[in-house]
Amino acid sequence: MIQCILGVECDEDWYHEECLMGLKPGIIKRSPAHCDSDQGGNRLDDLDQLKPGDDAANTLQVNDNSISGDEILPLPGFPPLETFETIICWKCSSKFPEAMDDLVQLLHCDTVEYIPSESLDERIKTLKPGNNKKRTKRSYPTTIFLRENYKEILKENVRNHPEGTLARFLKKYPFMYEEDPIYSPPEDDDSSSVFELGIKELNTLPPEQTIQGLEAYQKIKSKLTEFLTPFAREGRIVTKDEVKNFFNNIKK
Repeated sequence: MIQCILGVECDEDWYHEECLMGLKPGIIKRSPAHCDSDQGGNRLDDLDQLKPGDDAANTLQVNDNSISGDEILPLPGFPPLETFETIICWKCSSKFPEAMDDLVQLLHCDTVEYIPSESLDERIKTLKPGNNKKRTKRSYPTTIFLRENYKEILKENVRNHPEGTLARFLKKYPFMYEEDPIYSPPEDDDSSSVFELGIKELNTLPPEQTIQGLEAYQKIKSKLTEFLTPFAREGRIVTKDEVKNFFNNIKK
């Protein structure tokens, strides 16, 4: 699915490719295997590629396996997905016709008209030249496909033509041409974070309890240092039971 970048009318909705064209999702079978079975794929084309000594049955099987069951065929009349970064859907583009015309001309965008249709054939017939003599350029709302570097070009337009129709529109929606800010969280030092948390907790206690807490901390720290020193000196590993016994002795 593809999300509209503008979102003024659609609330940044997500669309199936078919929906942007006015078709119902799934109405067009785009699986290669399905298309081959529907069209009765000509296996003679595969046999023409055989060389002397090749096994025909094995060659046909290899060709069948080369088609992935997960592969999706391109949708006729829809731009390849790798040719654009995002879209302005037909609902949003219809709200700003003049600015969108300038944008399409400036960016040389691909466009797709939204034509409610029951089938692809019906859509093609509607788009066929001469099918409807009264049909005008903007008879149907249009989805606009923005290429990868569209923000750079739009930003330059705002800078060079600040009073133009497109620039005035963009100034109302600066996210259309400004780069998205990247949040970089501050580096987190685990030891300092624990220390700061402890200080905050101590500050919430009455003065007497704060002093008692600090004295208890210093006492445990001193005893823990004495306990671990022999292990560090002799290079021995502290076992779980030894640590458990240490804290049990402190409680007594």
